[in-house]
Amino acid sequence: MFAGGGPVVIVDPEANPHAGVVYADPWIMLVVDAVRLPDGRPGSYTRLQYATGTREGVAVLPVTATGVVLLKHWRHATQRWHLEIPRGFGEPDVSPADQAAAELLEETGLVADIEPLGMLHPDSGTLSFEVALHLALVRRGQTPAAHEGLASIVEMTFAEFERAIASGDISDSFTIAAWARYALTGRREALERS
Repeated sequence: MFAGGGPVVIVDPEANPHAGVVYADPWIMLVVDAVRLPDGRPGSYTRLQYATGTREGVAVLPVTATGVVLLKHWRHATQRWHLEIPRGFGEPDVSPADQAAAELLEETGLVADIEPLGMLHPDSGTLSFEVALHLALVRRGQTPAAHEGLASIVEMTFAEFERAIASGDISDSFTIAAWARYALTGRREALERS
């Protein structure tokens, strides 16, 4: 169960007949929490959480000496194609860095040196999970190969990638957040000089 706290307190589910797990599948659960609001009134909040026993997912930004490797992925929820970085659910007893390396290999066939970029809460209003962002410094001489039924792998120079974010051609929050974290560390400039 989710450990709540703060000004809105999760109370006994019997306080609200609609509280509890509303939907669950092997990947996610939709939960309605009975709560006591700051003014003392009863209420409810809805949240989505992983059903895998972990609160952590991973997303990994693969960079080469000249640019970024992206996936062209059809997303059912938006009913459109997205250019995005590899990502996946966390696995119990697997470190986020190891999970990031596994997702990268599974979705692109690439092997890289993995570095943490910090945590992201993709939608703190409805999602109770967080995502561990990682940088993948792709080892030279590799050719990515699409796996997992993806349409294609797209390689962009850093300038093309930034223009695609600015124009809205890249709208995936994980991709934009990982890039922001990476770009603000100054590591991109160091990589380009090497």
